[in-house]
Amino acid sequence: MKALQPILPPSPFSKMQLRLVGLMWVTGILSGYAVAQTVNTLPFSRVTFGLSEGQMGFVLGVARVGALGALGFSAYGDRRGRRGPFLVALVVLFTSTGITALTQTPLQYSLAQSSARLGATAAGVLAVVLLAETLDPSNRAYGISLYGAGASFGAGLALVALPAARLGPDAWRWLFASGVVGLAIVPFVARFVNESPAFRTPTQSRSVFSSLVSSSFWILGLVYFLSASFTAVVAAFSTERLISDVGMTPLGASAVLLTGGTLGGIGFLVGGRLADVWGRRPSASFALSLGLIGGLGLYHLTQPVLITVAVAIGAFGTFSAIGPLGAQRAELFSTDVRTSAGVWLNNLGVAGAVIGLGLGPLTIDRIGLAPTVTLLGVAMLGAALAVMLLPETRGRPIDVMAG
Repeated sequence: MKALQPILPPSPFSKMQLRLVGLMWVTGILSGYAVAQTVNTLPFSRVTFGLSEGQMGFVLGVARVGALGALGFSAYGDRRGRRGPFLVALVVLFTSTGITALTQTPLQYSLAQSSARLGATAAGVLAVVLLAETLDPSNRAYGISLYGAGASFGAGLALVALPAARLGPDAWRWLFASGVVGLAIVPFVARFVNESPAFRTPTQSRSVFSSLVSSSFWILGLVYFLSASFTAVVAAFSTERLISDVGMTPLGASAVLLTGGTLGGIGFLVGGRLADVWGRRPSASFALSLGLIGGLGLYHLTQPVLITVAVAIGAFGTFSAIGPLGAQRAELFSTDVRTSAGVWLNNLGVAGAVIGLGLGPLTIDRIGLAPTVTLLGVAMLGAALAVMLLPETRGRPIDVMAG
């Protein structure tokens, strides 16, 4: 067991906690599968709609604006509870993913994906809040990391299914249609996931902005903004890079991304444990730095083996950051605004992603993908440095956190 200690939770989960973590893990798998179709099928949907790489990047950037709609879920979640909005968000995500398969124009595609992004954002934030408010301080980041691991595993399954997109000009639509299978988990979540034990109906109405004036909110928001501007482009064009630039087949590209992602998947467990044992700040900074190194390698290397190593390093870093950043996102704010704070922080990340993807018509079509990614790498480096300016919250009970 000593050999496994670095990837095990610092303290064991109770039976109730284990059931919650398990259900969230499965939910993460289904959500990750649905969300990943957008990026994975980009080379095929782009051709169907007759768009350039830069133009498709703009379409994806517009679709991400749909995440702003999650503010409605967050406001309700902070006033009425986490569980109900979480269930609705899941339905919106999986239904919108299926509708994407029926779209005939870039506008319809963007609208359907905007709705899916809304559901994915709300579900992701609410899942983290439910986990953070239920788990102990000693295993909180680890549990949040497991949810992220489920989403990553779902994205991996989407890569396994990607070769099906070659079966015909519009075969990519079937991959989106398959995302509706996620609706099957909703009844189980409704039955077995209870309301957060930390939630209390607010005794007075209070604007979330009254609790988001601290420097911690803006520093963490800057981390989300800068890192998303880099990772959004790296992720969105990863398949496009391998197929169109490097010359791989869809099967080869899937193999490289899946192998590298699987090897880097250990980052979920290591990152969660480091955050609970070592601290939120240093583990997040270390993880973001690795994400930068791996992302640059993906867009500058051309040998499949080296690209696989770069993907593994980048995946390890990106996955490792989920636990500490997710824990900080919950621990830095009081219960009555925790969900809203999470969504606002996510929206700052969306803004970063939109700006990064919006550079498509300005830079990608002019200087290429690799130089654009290198340019955005400066932002990722800034995020790795900025996270060290946050207060350390490791080990502190969530109920004592002030807004």
